[in-house]
Amino acid sequence: MMKNILYWILILFLPIGASAQKKIIEKLFSNDTTRHNSFLPVPLIGFSQEAGFQFGAVGIYSFYTDFENKETKASQIYGVAAFSTKKQLQLSFRADVWAKNNAYHYLIETKYYDQPFNFYGTGNETKFADEDHLNLKRLRLNGEIEKSC
Repeated sequence: MMKNILYWILILFLPIGASAQKKIIEKLFSNDTTRHNSFLPVPLIGFSQEAGFQFGAVGIYSFYTDFENKETKASQIYGVAAFSTKKQLQLSFRADVWAKNNAYHYLIETKYYDQPFNFYGTGNETKFADEDHLNLKRLRLNGEIEKSC
């Protein structure tokens, strides 16, 4: 049953991925040297024994804080949202922003995980009857500012 679902999802998303690849290749080998903002959404599909079937989306937004100065580095914002068949949730956000003339570099990261799982104890002789249902919830916040000298 799970394999059938996976096959159908692959069949549905394969044409979308193929057209996205063509656009990326055209962009990489383009003669366009202008600096412009871009957004790239990508579907997220996976499977692991602990989480089961996972699905969601990833998005990357690239932009410039100064279009005039060619020395200013590109900034990016990343986002991930994923949910699994075993009710695990992952949300993450990361911003990597360069100020005008690269004077400041800002890094901001937020991650949230909600991971329910069953714990049976430790060692070789754990029993199914000793099962404990646990729910691990983690929130991580991180921020950094760098100044060029």
